[in-house]
Amino acid sequence: MMEKGLQLEQYLNRQWACSCGKTHATHLKAVAIRPGAVNDVPEILKSVGCARPFVLYDETTYQAAGALLQSALEGAGVAYTAYILPYAEPVPDEKVLGQILFNFDAACDLLLAVGTGTLNDLAKYVSFKMSKPYAVVATAPSMDGFVSSVAALMENHMKVTYPAHVPCAVIGDTDILKAAPMEMIASGVGDILGKYTCLCDWAMAREIEGEYYCPELVAIMRQAIDYVVQLAPRVPARDPEAIAGVMEALVLSGIAMAFAGNSRPASGSEHHLSHYWELQFLAQGRKAVLHGIKVGIGTVAVLRMYEWLFARKIDFEAAKAGALAFDEEAWRERMRALYGEGAQAVLDLEAATHKNGPEAVGAQLNAMAEKWDALQEIAVQLPPSGEIARILQLLGAPVAPQQVGVDEQMFADSVVAAKELRNRFGLLQMLFDLNLSRQAAQAALES
Repeated sequence: MMEKGLQLEQYLNRQWACSCGKTHATHLKAVAIRPGAVNDVPEILKSVGCARPFVLYDETTYQAAGALLQSALEGAGVAYTAYILPYAEPVPDEKVLGQILFNFDAACDLLLAVGTGTLNDLAKYVSFKMSKPYAVVATAPSMDGFVSSVAALMENHMKVTYPAHVPCAVIGDTDILKAAPMEMIASGVGDILGKYTCLCDWAMAREIEGEYYCPELVAIMRQAIDYVVQLAPRVPARDPEAIAGVMEALVLSGIAMAFAGNSRPASGSEHHLSHYWELQFLAQGRKAVLHGIKVGIGTVAVLRMYEWLFARKIDFEAAKAGALAFDEEAWRERMRALYGEGAQAVLDLEAATHKNGPEAVGAQLNAMAEKWDALQEIAVQLPPSGEIARILQLLGAPVAPQQVGVDEQMFADSVVAAKELRNRFGLLQMLFDLNLSRQAAQAALES
Protein backbone atom coordinates (compact mmCIF):
# COMPACT_ATOMS: atom_id res chain seq x y z
CA MET A 1 0.00 0.00 0.00
CA MET A 2 1.12 3.54 -0.73
CA GLU A 3 1.99 4.96 2.67
CA LYS A 4 0.66 8.46 2.05
CA GLY A 5 -2.74 7.32 0.86
CA LEU A 6 -4.82 9.83 -1.07
CA GLN A 7 -3.58 12.82 0.95
CA LEU A 8 -7.03 14.27 1.52
CA GLU A 9 -5.64 17.17 3.53
CA GLN A 10 -4.56 18.89 0.31
CA TYR A 11 -8.21 19.40 -0.63
CA LEU A 12 -9.61 20.63 2.68
CA ASN A 13 -11.33 24.01 2.88
CA ARG A 14 -9.76 24.84 -0.45
CA GLN A 15 -10.66 26.66 -3.61
CA TRP A 16 -8.65 27.10 -6.77
CA ALA A 17 -9.02 28.43 -10.27
CA CYS A 18 -8.99 25.29 -12.40
CA SER A 19 -7.78 24.87 -15.96
CA CYS A 20 -11.38 23.94 -16.86
CA GLY A 21 -12.37 27.56 -16.30
CA LYS A 22 -14.22 27.07 -13.02
CA THR A 23 -13.19 27.91 -9.49
CA HIS A 24 -13.56 24.74 -7.46
CA ALA A 25 -14.25 24.89 -3.75
CA THR A 26 -15.18 22.71 -0.81
CA HIS A 27 -15.92 23.75 2.74
CA LEU A 28 -14.84 20.47 4.27
CA LYS A 29 -12.48 21.49 7.07
CA ALA A 30 -11.41 18.29 8.80
CA VAL A 31 -11.03 14.60 8.00
CA ALA A 32 -9.82 11.97 10.47
CA ILE A 33 -9.55 8.42 9.11
CA ARG A 34 -7.48 6.24 11.41
CA PRO A 35 -7.77 3.76 14.30
CA GLY A 36 -9.37 5.43 17.32
CA ALA A 37 -10.47 8.49 15.32
CA VAL A 38 -13.73 8.70 17.30
CA ASN A 39 -11.61 10.12 20.12
CA ASP A 40 -10.78 13.08 17.86
CA VAL A 41 -14.45 14.15 17.72
CA PRO A 42 -14.42 16.57 20.69
CA GLU A 43 -11.34 18.41 19.41
CA ILE A 44 -12.68 18.49 15.84
CA LEU A 45 -16.01 19.89 17.00
CA LYS A 46 -14.17 22.55 18.96
CA SER A 47 -12.04 23.42 15.92
CA VAL A 48 -15.14 24.09 13.80
CA GLY A 49 -16.79 26.22 16.47
CA CYS A 50 -19.33 23.72 17.79
CA ALA A 51 -20.38 24.10 21.42
CA ARG A 52 -23.25 21.58 21.58
CA PRO A 53 -23.90 18.94 18.89
CA PHE A 54 -27.22 17.28 18.13
CA VAL A 55 -26.15 13.66 17.66
CA LEU A 56 -28.34 11.69 15.26
CA TYR A 57 -28.35 7.87 15.16
CA ASP A 58 -30.60 5.10 13.95
CA GLU A 59 -30.94 1.89 15.95
CA THR A 60 -28.19 0.17 14.01
CA THR A 61 -25.63 2.95 14.10
CA TYR A 62 -26.21 3.53 17.80
CA GLN A 63 -25.19 -0.07 18.41
CA ALA A 64 -22.14 0.36 16.18
CA ALA A 65 -20.74 3.58 17.59
CA GLY A 66 -22.98 5.07 20.27
CA ALA A 67 -21.06 3.94 23.32
CA LEU A 68 -17.66 4.92 21.91
CA LEU A 69 -18.81 8.34 20.73
CA GLN A 70 -20.69 9.23 23.87
CA SER A 71 -17.74 8.15 25.98
CA ALA A 72 -15.48 10.45 23.95
CA LEU A 73 -17.89 13.40 24.24
CA GLU A 74 -18.55 12.94 27.92
CA GLY A 75 -14.88 12.35 28.69
CA ALA A 76 -14.08 15.71 27.11
CA GLY A 77 -16.96 17.46 28.87
CA VAL A 78 -18.90 18.16 25.65
CA ALA A 79 -22.59 18.81 26.22
CA TYR A 80 -24.81 17.22 23.57
CA THR A 81 -28.32 16.05 22.77
CA ALA A 82 -28.77 12.61 21.23
CA TYR A 83 -31.71 11.32 19.21
CA ILE A 84 -32.06 7.75 17.97
CA LEU A 85 -34.41 7.32 15.02
CA PRO A 86 -36.73 4.40 15.84
CA TYR A 87 -35.66 2.32 12.85
CA ALA A 88 -32.86 -0.10 12.08
CA GLU A 89 -32.96 1.01 8.42
CA PRO A 90 -34.77 4.36 8.06
CA VAL A 91 -36.08 5.53 4.70
CA PRO A 92 -35.04 9.15 3.97
CA ASP A 93 -38.56 10.38 3.31
CA GLU A 94 -40.88 13.15 4.52
CA LYS A 95 -41.90 11.24 7.65
CA VAL A 96 -38.37 10.70 8.92
CA LEU A 97 -37.33 14.26 8.09
CA GLY A 98 -40.28 15.44 10.17
CA GLN A 99 -39.23 13.24 13.10
CA ILE A 100 -35.76 14.78 13.11
CA LEU A 101 -37.12 18.32 12.98
CA PHE A 102 -39.67 17.56 15.71
CA ASN A 103 -36.99 16.20 18.04
CA PHE A 104 -34.22 18.67 17.25
CA ASP A 105 -32.86 20.58 20.24
CA ALA A 106 -32.75 24.29 19.37
CA ALA A 107 -29.89 24.74 21.84
CA CYS A 108 -27.63 22.70 19.54
CA ASP A 109 -25.42 24.43 16.98
CA LEU A 110 -24.35 21.46 14.81
CA LEU A 111 -25.86 18.20 13.59
CA LEU A 112 -23.58 15.21 14.04
CA ALA A 113 -24.74 12.26 11.93
CA VAL A 114 -23.58 8.84 13.08
CA GLY A 115 -24.01 6.40 10.24
CA THR A 116 -23.60 6.20 6.52
CA GLY A 117 -25.81 6.91 3.49
CA THR A 118 -29.29 7.51 4.84
CA LEU A 119 -28.26 9.18 8.10
CA ASN A 120 -25.83 11.38 6.22
CA ASP A 121 -28.43 12.50 3.67
CA LEU A 122 -31.00 13.22 6.37
CA ALA A 123 -28.60 15.24 8.53
CA LYS A 124 -27.18 17.02 5.50
CA TYR A 125 -30.58 18.17 4.29
CA VAL A 126 -32.01 19.11 7.69
CA SER A 127 -28.88 21.05 8.66
CA PHE A 128 -28.88 22.83 5.29
CA LYS A 129 -32.51 23.91 5.65
CA MET A 130 -31.82 25.06 9.22
CA SER A 131 -28.62 26.92 8.22
CA LYS A 132 -26.58 24.90 10.69
CA PRO A 133 -23.31 23.06 10.04
CA TYR A 134 -23.09 19.31 10.23
CA ALA A 135 -20.43 16.64 10.61
CA VAL A 136 -20.49 12.88 10.23
CA VAL A 137 -19.04 9.93 12.11
CA ALA A 138 -19.04 7.12 9.56
CA THR A 139 -19.99 3.64 10.71
CA ALA A 140 -19.21 1.88 7.41
CA PRO A 141 -17.24 2.75 4.25
CA SER A 142 -20.32 1.99 2.18
CA MET A 143 -20.98 4.94 -0.16
CA ASP A 144 -19.48 8.16 -1.49
CA GLY A 145 -22.07 10.71 -0.46
CA PHE A 146 -20.41 11.72 2.80
CA VAL A 147 -19.10 15.04 1.46
CA SER A 148 -21.20 15.65 -1.64
CA SER A 149 -23.21 18.87 -1.85
CA VAL A 150 -26.51 17.09 -2.52
CA ALA A 151 -28.87 14.94 -0.46
CA ALA A 152 -30.65 11.94 -1.97
CA LEU A 153 -34.15 11.73 -0.46
CA MET A 154 -37.48 10.10 -1.19
CA GLU A 155 -40.36 12.42 -2.07
CA ASN A 156 -43.74 11.15 -3.23
CA HIS A 157 -42.20 7.71 -3.79
CA MET A 158 -39.45 9.08 -6.04
CA LYS A 159 -35.71 9.38 -5.46
CA VAL A 160 -34.98 13.10 -5.60
CA THR A 161 -31.62 14.83 -5.26
CA TYR A 162 -31.78 18.14 -3.39
CA PRO A 163 -29.14 20.84 -3.00
CA ALA A 164 -27.51 20.71 0.40
CA HIS A 165 -24.06 21.42 1.81
CA VAL A 166 -20.95 19.47 2.63
CA PRO A 167 -20.07 18.54 6.20
CA CYS A 168 -17.46 20.56 8.01
CA ALA A 169 -15.84 17.31 9.20
CA VAL A 170 -15.77 13.57 8.50
CA ILE A 171 -14.55 11.08 11.08
CA GLY A 172 -13.83 7.52 10.00
CA ASP A 173 -12.58 5.38 12.89
CA THR A 174 -11.14 2.29 11.21
CA ASP A 175 -11.78 0.25 14.36
CA ILE A 176 -15.49 0.92 13.73
CA LEU A 177 -15.34 0.80 9.93
CA LYS A 178 -13.59 -2.57 9.71
CA ALA A 179 -16.24 -4.11 11.98
CA ALA A 180 -19.03 -3.18 9.56
CA PRO A 181 -20.75 -6.04 7.70
CA MET A 182 -18.61 -7.08 4.73
CA GLU A 183 -21.58 -6.36 2.47
CA MET A 184 -21.36 -2.70 3.46
CA ILE A 185 -17.61 -2.57 2.85
CA ALA A 186 -18.12 -4.26 -0.53
CA SER A 187 -20.79 -1.63 -1.21
CA GLY A 188 -18.20 1.11 -0.82
CA VAL A 189 -15.87 -0.64 -3.22
CA GLY A 190 -18.73 -1.08 -5.69
CA ASP A 191 -19.54 2.62 -5.49
CA ILE A 192 -15.94 3.49 -6.38
CA LEU A 193 -15.78 0.97 -9.23
CA GLY A 194 -18.83 2.70 -10.67
CA LYS A 195 -16.65 5.72 -11.40
CA TYR A 196 -15.22 3.88 -14.41
CA THR A 197 -18.53 4.04 -16.24
CA CYS A 198 -19.70 7.40 -14.91
CA LEU A 199 -16.51 9.08 -16.14
CA CYS A 200 -17.01 7.41 -19.52
CA ASP A 201 -20.58 8.75 -19.65
CA TRP A 202 -19.30 12.22 -18.79
CA ALA A 203 -16.76 12.11 -21.59
CA MET A 204 -19.48 10.95 -24.00
CA ALA A 205 -21.66 13.89 -22.96
CA ARG A 206 -18.76 16.27 -23.60
CA GLU A 207 -18.43 14.93 -27.14
CA ILE A 208 -22.13 14.75 -28.01
CA GLU A 209 -23.65 17.66 -26.12
CA GLY A 210 -20.66 19.85 -25.36
CA GLU A 211 -21.32 19.41 -21.66
CA TYR A 212 -18.92 20.98 -19.20
CA TYR A 213 -16.09 18.56 -18.41
CA CYS A 214 -13.15 18.94 -16.05
CA PRO A 215 -10.02 16.86 -16.79
CA GLU A 216 -8.56 17.70 -13.38
CA LEU A 217 -11.58 16.27 -11.55
CA VAL A 218 -11.45 13.22 -13.80
CA ALA A 219 -7.80 12.76 -12.80
CA ILE A 220 -8.73 13.00 -9.12
CA MET A 221 -11.38 10.33 -9.55
CA ARG A 222 -9.08 8.05 -11.52
CA GLN A 223 -6.59 8.28 -8.66
CA ALA A 224 -9.32 7.14 -6.25
CA ILE A 225 -10.37 4.26 -8.50
CA ASP A 226 -6.80 3.04 -9.03
CA TYR A 227 -6.12 3.19 -5.31
CA VAL A 228 -9.15 1.07 -4.41
CA VAL A 229 -8.40 -1.48 -7.13
CA GLN A 230 -4.89 -1.87 -5.65
CA LEU A 231 -6.31 -2.34 -2.17
CA ALA A 232 -9.20 -4.64 -3.07
CA PRO A 233 -7.32 -7.94 -2.45
CA ARG A 234 -6.68 -6.83 1.15
CA VAL A 235 -10.27 -5.86 1.89
CA PRO A 236 -11.71 -9.35 2.62
CA ALA A 237 -9.29 -9.70 5.55
CA ARG A 238 -10.55 -6.33 6.88
CA ASP A 239 -7.02 -4.97 6.70
CA PRO A 240 -7.21 -1.59 8.51
CA GLU A 241 -5.11 0.23 5.93
CA ALA A 242 -7.22 -1.17 3.10
CA ILE A 243 -10.44 -0.16 4.87
CA ALA A 244 -9.00 3.30 5.47
CA GLY A 245 -8.09 3.53 1.79
CA VAL A 246 -11.63 2.68 0.69
CA MET A 247 -12.99 5.33 3.06
CA GLU A 248 -10.49 7.90 1.76
CA ALA A 249 -11.54 7.18 -1.82
CA LEU A 250 -15.21 7.61 -0.91
CA VAL A 251 -14.48 10.95 0.74
CA LEU A 252 -12.40 12.05 -2.23
CA SER A 253 -15.28 11.17 -4.54
CA GLY A 254 -17.54 13.44 -2.53
CA ILE A 255 -14.95 16.21 -2.66
CA ALA A 256 -14.89 15.90 -6.46
CA MET A 257 -18.67 16.27 -6.56
CA ALA A 258 -18.45 19.35 -4.37
CA PHE A 259 -15.77 20.78 -6.68
CA ALA A 260 -17.96 20.12 -9.73
CA GLY A 261 -21.11 21.46 -8.12
CA ASN A 262 -22.99 18.31 -9.16
CA SER A 263 -22.64 14.52 -9.14
CA ARG A 264 -21.14 14.13 -12.66
CA PRO A 265 -17.69 12.99 -11.42
CA ALA A 266 -19.26 10.16 -9.47
CA SER A 267 -22.62 9.14 -10.94
CA GLY A 268 -23.67 7.92 -14.37
CA SER A 269 -25.74 5.19 -16.01
CA GLU A 270 -24.72 2.64 -13.37
CA HIS A 271 -26.24 4.87 -10.69
CA HIS A 272 -29.41 5.46 -12.71
CA LEU A 273 -29.96 1.70 -12.91
CA SER A 274 -29.40 1.45 -9.16
CA HIS A 275 -31.89 4.23 -8.43
CA TYR A 276 -34.53 2.62 -10.66
CA TRP A 277 -34.17 -0.75 -8.93
CA GLU A 278 -34.39 0.97 -5.57
CA LEU A 279 -37.66 2.64 -6.52
CA GLN A 280 -39.13 -0.62 -7.82
CA PHE A 281 -38.17 -2.49 -4.66
CA LEU A 282 -39.70 0.26 -2.51
CA ALA A 283 -42.93 0.21 -4.53
CA GLN A 284 -43.12 -3.57 -4.14
CA GLY A 285 -42.45 -3.45 -0.40
CA ARG A 286 -39.21 -5.40 -0.78
CA LYS A 287 -36.12 -5.05 1.39
CA ALA A 288 -33.68 -2.53 -0.02
CA VAL A 289 -30.32 -3.60 -1.45
CA LEU A 290 -27.32 -1.49 -0.45
CA HIS A 291 -26.65 1.36 -2.87
CA GLY A 292 -23.06 0.40 -3.68
CA ILE A 293 -23.98 -3.25 -4.17
CA LYS A 294 -26.49 -2.19 -6.81
CA VAL A 295 -23.97 0.24 -8.31
CA GLY A 296 -21.41 -2.56 -8.59
CA ILE A 297 -23.92 -4.72 -10.43
CA GLY A 298 -24.91 -1.75 -12.58
CA THR A 299 -21.26 -1.10 -13.40
CA VAL A 300 -20.73 -4.62 -14.70
CA ALA A 301 -23.95 -4.34 -16.74
CA VAL A 302 -23.02 -0.95 -18.20
CA LEU A 303 -19.53 -2.19 -19.10
CA ARG A 304 -21.08 -5.17 -20.89
CA MET A 305 -23.44 -2.88 -22.79
CA TYR A 306 -20.61 -0.54 -23.78
CA GLU A 307 -18.66 -3.57 -25.01
CA TRP A 308 -21.68 -4.81 -26.98
CA LEU A 309 -22.51 -1.40 -28.46
CA PHE A 310 -19.04 -0.59 -29.77
CA ALA A 311 -18.63 -4.05 -31.26
CA ARG A 312 -21.61 -3.34 -33.55
CA LYS A 313 -21.97 -1.58 -36.86
CA ILE A 314 -24.53 1.18 -36.23
CA ASP A 315 -27.28 2.02 -38.73
CA PHE A 316 -27.70 5.71 -37.99
CA GLU A 317 -30.27 6.23 -40.75
CA ALA A 318 -32.54 3.60 -39.21
CA ALA A 319 -32.08 5.23 -35.81
CA LYS A 320 -33.06 8.64 -37.23
CA ALA A 321 -36.18 7.15 -38.78
CA GLY A 322 -37.04 5.64 -35.41
CA ALA A 323 -36.58 9.01 -33.72
CA LEU A 324 -39.02 10.65 -36.13
CA ALA A 325 -41.58 7.98 -35.29
CA PHE A 326 -41.37 8.60 -31.53
CA ASP A 327 -44.85 8.19 -30.00
CA GLU A 328 -44.80 10.46 -26.97
CA GLU A 329 -48.21 9.40 -25.69
CA ALA A 330 -47.25 5.72 -25.81
CA TRP A 331 -44.03 6.62 -24.00
CA ARG A 332 -45.99 8.50 -21.32
CA GLU A 333 -48.25 5.53 -20.76
CA ARG A 334 -45.23 3.26 -20.44
CA MET A 335 -43.66 5.57 -17.85
CA ARG A 336 -46.89 5.62 -15.87
CA ALA A 337 -46.90 1.84 -15.86
CA LEU A 338 -43.25 1.58 -14.80
CA TYR A 339 -43.07 4.41 -12.27
CA GLY A 340 -46.53 4.23 -10.77
CA GLU A 341 -47.09 6.98 -8.20
CA GLY A 342 -43.73 8.54 -9.05
CA ALA A 343 -44.41 8.89 -12.76
CA GLN A 344 -45.41 12.53 -12.71
CA ALA A 345 -41.89 13.68 -11.92
CA VAL A 346 -40.62 11.73 -14.94
CA LEU A 347 -43.31 13.21 -17.19
CA ASP A 348 -42.61 16.73 -15.91
CA LEU A 349 -38.89 16.34 -16.62
CA GLU A 350 -39.56 15.28 -20.20
CA ALA A 351 -42.02 18.14 -20.67
CA ALA A 352 -39.32 20.57 -19.54
CA THR A 353 -36.41 19.09 -21.50
CA HIS A 354 -37.88 17.17 -24.48
CA LYS A 355 -34.76 15.00 -24.35
CA ASN A 356 -36.58 12.08 -26.01
CA GLY A 357 -38.27 14.12 -28.74
CA PRO A 358 -37.31 13.85 -32.43
CA GLU A 359 -35.42 17.14 -32.45
CA ALA A 360 -33.17 16.38 -29.48
CA VAL A 361 -32.60 12.75 -30.44
CA GLY A 362 -31.94 13.67 -34.05
CA ALA A 363 -29.29 16.18 -33.02
CA GLN A 364 -27.68 13.60 -30.73
CA LEU A 365 -27.68 10.99 -33.49
CA ASN A 366 -26.04 13.40 -35.92
CA ALA A 367 -23.33 14.11 -33.37
CA MET A 368 -22.84 10.41 -32.68
CA ALA A 369 -22.52 9.60 -36.38
CA GLU A 370 -19.95 12.35 -36.81
CA LYS A 371 -17.92 11.45 -33.72
CA TRP A 372 -18.33 7.67 -33.52
CA ASP A 373 -14.59 7.03 -33.80
CA ALA A 374 -13.90 9.48 -30.96
CA LEU A 375 -16.60 7.84 -28.85
CA GLN A 376 -15.06 4.46 -29.50
CA GLU A 377 -11.67 5.75 -28.37
CA ILE A 378 -13.27 6.78 -25.08
CA ALA A 379 -15.02 3.44 -24.62
CA VAL A 380 -11.93 1.32 -25.24
CA GLN A 381 -10.31 2.91 -22.17
CA LEU A 382 -12.85 1.13 -19.95
CA PRO A 383 -11.69 -1.98 -18.09
CA PRO A 384 -13.14 -5.31 -19.23
CA SER A 385 -16.43 -6.13 -17.55
CA GLY A 386 -14.96 -9.46 -16.42
CA GLU A 387 -12.17 -7.69 -14.53
CA ILE A 388 -14.64 -5.65 -12.47
CA ALA A 389 -16.81 -8.71 -11.89
CA ARG A 390 -13.78 -10.56 -10.49
CA ILE A 391 -13.03 -7.75 -8.01
CA LEU A 392 -16.62 -7.81 -6.75
CA GLN A 393 -16.62 -11.59 -6.49
CA LEU A 394 -13.40 -11.40 -4.46
CA LEU A 395 -15.41 -9.46 -1.88
CA GLY A 396 -18.31 -11.89 -1.99
CA ALA A 397 -20.46 -9.29 -3.74
CA PRO A 398 -23.04 -10.13 -6.42
CA VAL A 399 -22.31 -9.22 -10.05
CA ALA A 400 -25.58 -10.09 -11.80
CA PRO A 401 -28.97 -8.37 -11.36
CA GLN A 402 -30.71 -11.67 -10.70
CA GLN A 403 -28.54 -12.23 -7.62
CA VAL A 404 -30.30 -9.37 -5.81
CA GLY A 405 -33.79 -10.06 -7.12
CA VAL A 406 -33.78 -7.89 -10.25
CA ASP A 407 -35.35 -10.23 -12.79
CA GLU A 408 -34.92 -10.04 -16.55
CA GLN A 409 -38.02 -7.90 -17.05
CA MET A 410 -37.06 -5.36 -14.38
CA PHE A 411 -33.56 -5.16 -15.76
CA ALA A 412 -34.76 -4.64 -19.32
CA ASP A 413 -37.21 -1.98 -18.12
CA SER A 414 -34.42 -0.24 -16.20
CA VAL A 415 -32.21 0.03 -19.28
CA VAL A 416 -35.12 1.73 -21.05
CA ALA A 417 -36.51 3.87 -18.23
CA ALA A 418 -33.81 4.55 -15.61
CA LYS A 419 -32.41 7.47 -17.60
CA GLU A 420 -35.70 9.30 -17.12
CA LEU A 421 -34.74 10.07 -13.52
CA ARG A 422 -32.21 12.69 -14.68
CA ASN A 423 -31.61 14.99 -17.62
CA ARG A 424 -28.15 13.60 -18.15
CA PHE A 425 -26.60 12.18 -21.30
CA GLY A 426 -24.85 8.84 -21.05
CA LEU A 427 -24.97 5.27 -22.27
CA LEU A 428 -28.65 4.75 -21.48
CA GLN A 429 -29.63 7.80 -23.54
CA MET A 430 -27.34 6.65 -26.36
CA LEU A 431 -29.05 3.27 -26.44
CA PHE A 432 -32.48 4.92 -26.45
CA ASP A 433 -31.49 7.23 -29.28
CA LEU A 434 -30.19 4.28 -31.31
CA ASN A 435 -33.30 2.20 -30.53
CA LEU A 436 -31.07 -0.49 -29.04
CA SER A 437 -32.03 -0.46 -25.35
CA ARG A 438 -33.79 -3.84 -25.27
CA GLN A 439 -31.12 -5.57 -27.34
CA ALA A 440 -28.33 -4.17 -25.16
CA ALA A 441 -30.13 -5.28 -21.99
CA GLN A 442 -30.43 -8.80 -23.34
CA ALA A 443 -26.76 -8.82 -24.32
CA ALA A 444 -25.75 -7.70 -20.81
CA LEU A 445 -27.73 -10.52 -19.21
CA GLU A 446 -26.28 -13.11 -21.58
CA SER A 447 -22.63 -12.07 -21.12
